[in-house]
Amino acid sequence: MITKDELRRAFSKNLRNALLERGFSQSDIARKMWGNTPTGAAAGRDKISTWVNGVALPNPGHLKELCDALGSEIEDLIPGGMHAAQGAETAPLKLTMTGEGLEHLEVNADLPSEAAIKIYEIVRKVNEARS
Repeated sequence: MITKDELRRAFSKNLRNALLERGFSQSDIARKMWGNTPTGAAAGRDKISTWVNGVALPNPGHLKELCDALGSEIEDLIPGGMHAAQGAETAPLKLTMTGEGLEHLEVNADLPSEAAIKIYEIVRKVNEARS
């Protein structure tokens, strides 16, 4: 089974290729999806940037709008289509460097209660010390 990280990377690559093949910029697609209003296009461009950079996947509604704007099928952008996207596994741990000596840790795992409580207590103590 494909992980969400792998799916995001594949989607990002496919989206970049689709934009290049059609000669579209992120702003072009934002305008096609959300109109020419400065607010809509700017917000849309930021959202599309997260997709192009592999930070996030679009929700099903935005994916359909994106495909319509590109003249593509979902399967052209997401390997296996929406079924694969909905069934993708999320990595149990994700560590992201945020700078200034801080790291962002995401835990997506079923843990024994004792272990989960220990992790929770560590995070709580660190946050209290920073306050």
